[in-house]
Amino acid sequence: MPTIHDIADLAGVSVATVSRVLNHTGRVSDKTRDKINAIIKQTNYVPNQAARTLYQKRSGLIGVIIPDLNNPFYADVVTAIDATLQQSGYRILLAVNTGANQTKYDESIAAFEQNNVDGIISSDFSITPTNTPTKPLVLFNSGLIDDNINRVVVDNYSGGQLAAKTLIKSGAQKVVIQHGPLSLPPIRERFEGAVAALTHAHLDYEIQLVSDFTLDAARSAAEALFTTFHDFDAVIAANDIHALTIAQQAQANQIKIPQALQIVGFDGSLYAEVSQPSLTTVDQHASTVGTTAGEFIVDLIKHHSSAAHPLRLVKPSVRLRESTMPQ
Repeated sequence: MPTIHDIADLAGVSVATVSRVLNHTGRVSDKTRDKINAIIKQTNYVPNQAARTLYQKRSGLIGVIIPDLNNPFYADVVTAIDATLQQSGYRILLAVNTGANQTKYDESIAAFEQNNVDGIISSDFSITPTNTPTKPLVLFNSGLIDDNINRVVVDNYSGGQLAAKTLIKSGAQKVVIQHGPLSLPPIRERFEGAVAALTHAHLDYEIQLVSDFTLDAARSAAEALFTTFHDFDAVIAANDIHALTIAQQAQANQIKIPQALQIVGFDGSLYAEVSQPSLTTVDQHASTVGTTAGEFIVDLIKHHSSAAHPLRLVKPSVRLRESTMPQ
């Protein structure tokens, strides 16, 4: 493999001149630039990325942390992040399936720092003095938290209200609300929004705690739903995966949807649209979340400072489909 010194010798110029051509910096005559580029092409020279990173003090990489890549919401988010960053000349370095494991999260941050990423986009985790990145940081899937951390936030309280109001309008009488750990701000806000709307409508509800938002947890929760609770005619599911497994279990139990059981999911995934029956869901607009996060981190890097307004809000909406009665 040729080195930068070989290119310089063949071109009859200094290593510094070759470096200026490679990095598009400094003044080099068109004739010399063309000569160096021709030699680079002829020799198939590939610049040492690690050396260029040290020289430029930037890598062109953005670290992205995704807790569960099997979840279609996160898959849609990271797809939008990648597309947005590519437009600004960045590539992503991905850490996936951290789940709720703080150790895995901290290790991901450390790995990004070692690879000299230019910025980090992450699902929400506990930021402490020991794991606070030195690089610009944007969190998504976060709660409405009043701090100075840059966040892309779905209005989960409004989302919870939308889910409940959909069932109120479609004539539900007794609702089961699924929710994950209330220690997570987005989950707590979504739960509080649903409870507020149902209480205001004087509608009965019960609560089912789910361990997490994976398919395995959804299957267990769906089985428990029909053995633990009785006389309910509607469910606000923890997410679309939970909603779809509830629909599957209901059909296995000969329960008609939506006549005997109405279901509202939460995410707005593609699976909700193509399922049978198709799923009414609160759309978190994952692509908007990803695009906004990508634009946010690029803006932070470009201006070398924190944002004046560290909270960017995404408003959810309801997609009415076949799992709820017509309104």
